[in-house]
Amino acid sequence: MQKLGTSISRKYPSLRDIPKRTQYREWRISHALSHHLYTNSLHDLEISVAEPFLCWIPNPKVKNTIQRYVSWIYGPVIYALLYFSEFVKKLVLSKNHLALDDLIPFTVPMVMYLATGENLTTVINTWLYIILSGSFVFALIGFNASHHHSAVVHEGDAIRPNSDWGIYQMDTAMDRDDINRSHFFTLTVFGQHILHHMFPTLDHGILDKLQPEFIQTLKDFEYDFRECSWFEHIIEQHKQLARIKPRTEFKGQLKKTK
Repeated sequence: MQKLGTSISRKYPSLRDIPKRTQYREWRISHALSHHLYTNSLHDLEISVAEPFLCWIPNPKVKNTIQRYVSWIYGPVIYALLYFSEFVKKLVLSKNHLALDDLIPFTVPMVMYLATGENLTTVINTWLYIILSGSFVFALIGFNASHHHSAVVHEGDAIRPNSDWGIYQMDTAMDRDDINRSHFFTLTVFGQHILHHMFPTLDHGILDKLQPEFIQTLKDFEYDFRECSWFEHIIEQHKQLARIKPRTEFKGQLKKTK
């Protein structure tokens, strides 16, 4: 799959019509097919999952000053509401009927109510707290997993002249060294993310075993492995929200070593 970039969003317009939802059936499309094949392009359904409130595509036509800068303030609220918004999208945008397993989340408050003897208001408030906090943590981790550092390639940015699918995957991600040093955090915070994109079907728990060979292969072909801290990535993710000018020439991503 050669020369990924802006052009892919014109070749396969039908992908943009797939509803974005959190149910596992749609996750296989939005993540395994869309995100992993067309990372950070218009065909990556995960890059637009929080639009119009959080816009990472560097284009002045798709975000205004509020979306660029005030989003730094209201962003955490969007994180907490992500689960709810995805469920609403499913109800409103989906042409498919709800399945029985879509009701599984509602078994939690039902069991809480039947097993604890608490009144219904307390149960619902507790359940909403679980949903809001779970949504916040999931979004905090997911939106800062590696793809929205301001130095990585996003839709509209120029890509490397000699790019192929593997190089493109590395150019659209920035690994986090502090996360990669911990096996626990690698498993829970989407660590070893570049290797995950290179080998998406491998168990995340064994990706660190491939790291030495992967780094050596990059050195053999004179490419750098880019890393930053998770805190830096969070800061750079907010800078990406503010960025509106696409890069017209390839700069800095995985530069050849001198």
